[in-house]
Order: sequence, then C-alpha cells, then structure tokens
Amino acid sequence: MFAVPHPEVLAADWLPPNPMHRAREVTELAEQLHANGPPSLAPHLWVAGTEGSGTSTVARQAIRRFAADAPYEHRPSPRVLAARMRGSRGAAAVATTLLRQLDPGFVGRGFATAEIMTGFLRRIRREARPIVVLVDDLDSGSPPLEPLVAPFRTPDRYLPEGVAGLPPVTVVVAGRADTVRRARRAWAPAAALRELSPLAEGELRSIVADRFSRALGREGPVGLVASIVERARRDGRGASRALDLLRRELLGATALQPDSVYRPGPGSWEGPVERSLLEALRQLARTDPADLARVRERERELAAAQGRRPLASTTLWRRILRLEQTGYVQRTVRLGGIGGTRSLVRLLSPEGVSPRPIDIPRAYGSPAGAARPAWPLPRPG
Repeated sequence: MFAVPHPEVLAADWLPPNPMHRAREVTELAEQLHANGPPSLAPHLWVAGTEGSGTSTVARQAIRRFAADAPYEHRPSPRVLAARMRGSRGAAAVATTLLRQLDPGFVGRGFATAEIMTGFLRRIRREARPIVVLVDDLDSGSPPLEPLVAPFRTPDRYLPEGVAGLPPVTVVVAGRADTVRRARRAWAPAAALRELSPLAEGELRSIVADRFSRALGREGPVGLVASIVERARRDGRGASRALDLLRRELLGATALQPDSVYRPGPGSWEGPVERSLLEALRQLARTDPADLARVRERERELAAAQGRRPLASTTLWRRILRLEQTGYVQRTVRLGGIGGTRSLVRLLSPEGVSPRPIDIPRAYGSPAGAARPAWPLPRPG
C-alpha cells in the first residue's frame, strides 16, 4: 500500500479542475442549461452513458459552470444540491440527502419520501434562492425516481395552503443509458437528452494516471496504471471501475464507496493527541459531521485559551487521518464551492469516556520542563 498524502482526490465526489476528455460535453451542457432557462416541468436535462463514461463528472461540472455563470444580477447565485441514487437505501434516503444539504440537522428516520420532499420544497421556497438539483447515478437497481421528481412538477401541492411558487429550480438526472432513457420517456420525453460515448483506452489511462499523480504528489508506476486500466476494461465498467480499483490499490481494504475516503475500523493509537483538537471535535462533531475548517478554527481558539500555539495545518491534517484510521472519527468528502470539495468529520467514539491526562513530549510544542495533558484515545466500542 502507498503513502497517500492527498486522499481527498480519491473521493467519489471529487471533481478535477478540468474535465479530462469531456470539456466539450461540459460546455455544451452548460450552454443547454442557459438556453432553456428555468424549467416549467422537471426534470430539465438528462445525461446518459455507459457505466464509467463520465456522466457524473460531466453533469456535475456542467451544473457548476451553469451556476457560476448564471446571470442573476439581483439575486443570489444558484445553489447546487446533489444526491446519488446508486447505493441509496430507498427514495427516502435520497430525499434525506437533498434536504440535509439545506438543513444539516435533519434526520430522515420515520418520515415518508413525500414528507421529506415536502420539507425540501418548503425549505427551497424559504431560502428564495435559485437551485440546481442533480439526481446522479441512476441505474436499474436504483430506488424509484417518481417520488423524487414528482414534487417539482406540481410544487404547489407540497407547499402550505395559500402559498405558491418556488424560486427557479433546475433538475438534472444522470446515469446509465438504458435506465435514463426509460425514465425520460415516462417523465419528461421533451426534455433535453445528452448521451456520452464510452471512453477510449488511452483516455481512460490518462484519467487514472492523472488521479494517481494527484493522490501521491508524483507519478504512479506505469505498470500499475496499465494493470488498473486493463482490469477496468475487462469488467466493461470504464472510469468508475478504474478509479475504484485505484482507491483499493492506494488505500487498501479501507477504501469505502461512495461517501468516505476510508472505512473506519478498530485500531490502536500510538501517540498522544492535543487536548485542544479533541475538545474541538467533541464540541463540533459529536452529533453531526463538522466542517474541517471549523474544527481548525475552534482548535486555534482552544489552544490560545490554553496558552499554547495552535496546531499547524499539516499537523492537524495528519492527526485527523490517524484518528480516522484508528476509528475515532469518520471523514467524508463533499462537494463544496465551484468545482471543489470540503472534508467533514464526525466523532465515532462512545460517549461518556473520561480522558486520562498524559504527558506530551516537547516535540508536540510543550515548553522545556513542562508537561502538557493529552487524551489517550479509547478504542471505539
């Protein structure tokens, strides 16, 4: 297994700055969205292709470009919300993913899909901001699409009595060609459809090599890249299979699709962790995932209150990765900003565990002769 300094680029939702071999398709889809304007019925645009042909990347890049360039002089810029159908436990789980992007504290257990979508549409109206919704990875094993798209066709039925209308909403559906065609015929036969051709072997090899070098910070072995491409082509699943194989080569059996870079598991911690970082995690990430940037800010505040220097960004990042591999926290990578990603962390340790103070060596920043308390990490139970 390799030492991977940049594992975030291996996340399923990570987007490259430039869509390799799909720049023309991204530009054309963004122009299509601009030309049509906000739809009267949803879905508005369908993106189809064989598995691993780049439908997710093209759709996500296109809607982000559309959102960035949308001419809303007197309104907020459109907000992009996305949810994957593949691997979801029913339509209610997909609806929950959408709503949680507007209401992070929402818990979907016990609610029907229609109830969750009602809350989603009401939240959209309350925000009064243009929205772009991407329903991604539609295939034959996905939950039914109807409960997710029907509310956009007749939104007034889901809004409070006496209240009507939503801000501009654009809905894009992307996935396997055969499934997308059937769904389009049933729900929006007049909506635009863009089908992507499979990636050629050379294109697939350059995509794998690029992601390999981004993850390692250097070029990967040519033979390993060729082996990954050959296995992906043999399976007939294109880039999605190739990148999954790359994750497994770089991260081992801990690779998890699609939500997390690592699969948290039992482990042992071989060193102390600064009290300020653990306290920041307890304050911000005990019940819901917290943005890593917020954790960093809180750690700085707590370190200052303790009279010591905050952790350097690199040191904090290494602590988080080790905590994740130990199973103390779970890190997920989400879309954040135009074409970017953001890391969220959630505390996995059992509640009620009391810290035991131990000494931190001077290498951790303690003044000479002074002992700093830190929390040894309990094994997750």
